[in-house]
Amino acid sequence: MPNYLINSKRLPILFILLLLTCLGFSQEPVPPTPIPPPPPPPVEQPQAPEIQTPPPAPVIQTPPPAPVQGPQPEYRSSRSSGGVFDRLRFGIHVDPTVSFLGSRDNKIERTGNRVGISSGLCLELYFLPRLAFISGVDLWFGTGGPLAYKLGGDILHESELSDNKYHDLPAGVEVRYGINYFSIPLGIKLRTEEFGNKRFWAEFPILTHSFRMRAKADIQNTTDRNTTKENVEDDVKLFNLFLGGGAGIEFPLGKETDIVIGVKYHQSLFDVFRDKGTTPLPDPKKYDDKDNLGLLALKVGVIF
Repeated sequence: MPNYLINSKRLPILFILLLLTCLGFSQEPVPPTPIPPPPPPPVEQPQAPEIQTPPPAPVIQTPPPAPVQGPQPEYRSSRSSGGVFDRLRFGIHVDPTVSFLGSRDNKIERTGNRVGISSGLCLELYFLPRLAFISGVDLWFGTGGPLAYKLGGDILHESELSDNKYHDLPAGVEVRYGINYFSIPLGIKLRTEEFGNKRFWAEFPILTHSFRMRAKADIQNTTDRNTTKENVEDDVKLFNLFLGGGAGIEFPLGKETDIVIGVKYHQSLFDVFRDKGTTPLPDPKKYDDKDNLGLLALKVGVIF
């Protein structure tokens, strides 16, 4: 049998193979099982920037408010600091005065007082709020007073009088002296705080350096030798030193202006007269006296 003929014994096997082949082509192909993709990597969420909280501010303690006071007038003189001109006060004054002469000789008697006036400029330099040096320039007009000489005699023997007969005065003669002085006071002033819109002040000690400008005398209480306004400058010392003090009150007129009212007293430390007079002839003897001058003044002024 030719070779192309199929062996009948192999035919069933071929038929089964053919059938399987047909079945295999007739079925739909089974899709492969999908492999799940790998999970995506985790997405990192952006972190918000960290906000740093600033430290708390320090607590500032407010001091308690100062007590409220009423308006107080400001005084330049109450300041003790700053320049010289910030501590200075200037003023003017006009003072009625009463003065008298006194003697330690029992043969000389004071018989009265003399009314005069004092005026000038004053200066205060404060070195502490209520303490100041004081000075100024004063003119004392009409100081002096009357003295009675029980024995009479040559009372004014140093002066050239208008008539020589006035060098021989009778017992009981009265000589009324009038002396003008140019004075420079130096002292200390204390002022208080303000009390009800006013201040009190005191000045002590006050050393007043006084220079005689003019000296006149009236001779009275005689029968034939009365005279007035005799020049007796040669009998009165050129210089004298007075010790004094005073006290008073100030009323403010404005921020730096005050009215000043007070009382002051000055007492001479040296003899007012240059030489002693003599008792009458024929046995002339010097009067053993020391004549002092006292001055009481009512101070009235304005200070800036």
